[in-house]
Amino acid sequence: MLVEEVSNDNLEKFIFPMNSLSPYIEKIFELLVQPFVQLLFFIAFIIFAWGILMMIANAGNEQKRSEGKQHMMWGIVGMLVMITAYGILALLGNTITGFVGV
Repeated sequence: MLVEEVSNDNLEKFIFPMNSLSPYIEKIFELLVQPFVQLLFFIAFIIFAWGILMMIANAGNEQKRSEGKQHMMWGIVGMLVMITAYGILALLGNTITGFVGV
């Protein structure tokens, strides 16, 4: 019978065709995507910290303080974007491969 010929392994390969690519996708996430997102997060943090330093160092100069506030704001925006990207990549990695460690 047809039902007897279909084993659980064959059914799983039919339902989850990406399983054969899972190790490669995991390596791409692990070696390329994760370090890139972390680097961009670090850059956003440096921009934020630079804004704080500009505000403290130029307390008497309103124009420099305003520039420091802009750096802080864009640093926070950048960090939030990277946290969101990290979460989306973790969700995609888990959905496609079952790999949670993005």
